[in-house]
Amino acid sequence: MPEWNRKLSQELLQEVKSLQPSPEMKLQDYRILLIGPVGAGKSSFCNTVNSVFRGRMTQRAICGEGPHSITTAYQPYILNSKDNVPLHVRLCDTRGLEPNFGIDTMEFSYLLNGHIPERYEFNAEKSISLDDPMFVLKPSLKDRPHCVVLLDATTIGKLDEKLLEKIKNFRKSATRKQIPQAVLLTKIDIQDKAVGQHLEKVYTSTVIEKKVQEISNMIGFPKNHV
Repeated sequence: MPEWNRKLSQELLQEVKSLQPSPEMKLQDYRILLIGPVGAGKSSFCNTVNSVFRGRMTQRAICGEGPHSITTAYQPYILNSKDNVPLHVRLCDTRGLEPNFGIDTMEFSYLLNGHIPERYEFNAEKSISLDDPMFVLKPSLKDRPHCVVLLDATTIGKLDEKLLEKIKNFRKSATRKQIPQAVLLTKIDIQDKAVGQHLEKVYTSTVIEKKVQEISNMIGFPKNHV
């Protein structure tokens, strides 16, 4: 079990900075698609990660709370270092998932295949179609996400059944396309106050361990992918 400290955090930062697609892929960066319920913290995560690499507080993505998603578009964000040098990682923010609105299984499949362009405004009541002028008919590899992260807030046990089924279907779709996936558990400081006060306790917290097991059981992810 790793021990969270400054040395480990610097090693992880350096590992991300050194990431680079192989030349034969002809890619500038990896696209990490962020998918999750409304309020799970996708946009906040984009801001936090960017702030860490810039070495100061930044706000690229608009955040907020409400009954519906604040983010309405497919918005990729390029990460930059302190020297303003672009990293080879792009975080792709999306509209928050809702039981009866927003991104459905077909639209998610289009997203994985690269048919949905950057800054496309999702219609909460109608999915993009083949005859939509913004639909990318012949996407290239650079248009497609290379990893899917399903962000889960601490309300995982209270998820609407329809929403949970939607998330499971999204996972199946990504698996069929052989796209790597992981679950990022957000708001762990709220779930366990001790972790909120001392982040280094995250790996030894029984509260967080139980939450990881719960997510693994509900969605089918191995625990080491949470």
